[in-house]
Amino acid sequence: MIRKLWAATLAYFRSIDRWFALLYVLLCGYGLLVVAGVAHSFSPKSNMLLVQASAMLIGAAAVIIISKFDYHSIARLWKLYLPAVLALVALTFVVGAQRGGADDRAWLLLPGGLSLQPSEFLKIAFILTFALHIYVVGDRLNRPLNVLLLCLNGAWPVLLIHLQGDDGSALIFFVIFLVMAFCGGLAWPYMLAGLGLIGAAVPVMWNFVLNADQKQRIEALITPGSDPLGIELQQNKARISIGSGQFFGRGLFAGDHNYVPEIQNDFIFSFIGEALGFVGCLLVFALFVLLFARTSDLRGHLRNACRAAPAQPRHEPRRAAGHRRYAAVLLGGRLVHRDGFRQYRAGHVGRGTQRENHVRGRDHLPAAAPFPRPQARPVSRSPPEPTPPLPGTKRKANADPAAPREAYEKPAPEAHPPSPPTGNEVLHHVQEKQKV
Repeated sequence: MIRKLWAATLAYFRSIDRWFALLYVLLCGYGLLVVAGVAHSFSPKSNMLLVQASAMLIGAAAVIIISKFDYHSIARLWKLYLPAVLALVALTFVVGAQRGGADDRAWLLLPGGLSLQPSEFLKIAFILTFALHIYVVGDRLNRPLNVLLLCLNGAWPVLLIHLQGDDGSALIFFVIFLVMAFCGGLAWPYMLAGLGLIGAAVPVMWNFVLNADQKQRIEALITPGSDPLGIELQQNKARISIGSGQFFGRGLFAGDHNYVPEIQNDFIFSFIGEALGFVGCLLVFALFVLLFARTSDLRGHLRNACRAAPAQPRHEPRRAAGHRRYAAVLLGGRLVHRDGFRQYRAGHVGRGTQRENHVRGRDHLPAAAPFPRPQARPVSRSPPEPTPPLPGTKRKANADPAAPREAYEKPAPEAHPPSPPTGNEVLHHVQEKQKV
């Protein structure tokens, strides 16, 4: 059993992209070093480093397990995981806890001093279910009723998290909705109309939705320095911490770092700037840029491979051949012509791809053969059979045996038969025989 598990693990790691895995490991290792420095400087007796390492291992295992499942099947199981996630979010309204002086009750306390934020699970569930919704409506996406239902599907998580008090996460849900609707093929007039409605709703939100603390945060962003010891205190301390690191930083385990509230969470970049300086900050940006670039490159290879895949039989039901809509959304389908949405999944390559390649000047990309695929006839190595001649013709002396019949020459016309003998000629012929 252990040998089979080990063999399967090795086979899996051989099949993944090595550069992507290397960047992932480097980022995880970098994060562990930074968390170790934070724990050494501010809470040496805490289990912060152990919790971070355990979370990384659990996350890696979850990625490996989930990658072995088809995400189409996971999306279809929304009736199972979505109610469970909503139940966790509902618990925060009853037994939710605050963290770090925040005004929202978005956390659930767990044994061992741990905590859980259910809205993070809701983000994943919303992405899958919303992508499934876009696929189900298909080409009817831009009908007014479907657009209204799409907006309602995107509005309920925003409203739910706003009622929870975490407006930052609610804003993230709203951005996810906009990006996925755009990638799913929502028409530009609807997008522009939505932006216009948002602009019109700003005064209403300012006067009736936002509380005094939220208004102070927005005012501090627009007019820096208006409240340096109050609402801006955390941001000002973070700037001081980053600037004190200069070019190479003070060191991870120097022990005399500036304290910033929530420095182990949202403001950990301030510790990186102070401990490792400009070089450490630049290294973080470089690793993430390389990771995103590698992800984009892998997506391009996947798209080209799916375009070159053979076409599915046309007698199959359209929906059984693959979920073109939410596959396109998850893979960035807006980069392809709308007729080419289904090109992302193997088995959905056809005339749409050829037309897309022609329009975008990518005729060099491989195109799929139409169905049914013509079978190549075996090449015969035997000499060709001679073409039978036409009646009354003869073959030329050096003519090709497989030449068409028109190449044959016609023979010269034959002489007319002799006329019958006269009576004198018959008598002369009889006399000659008698003499003999």
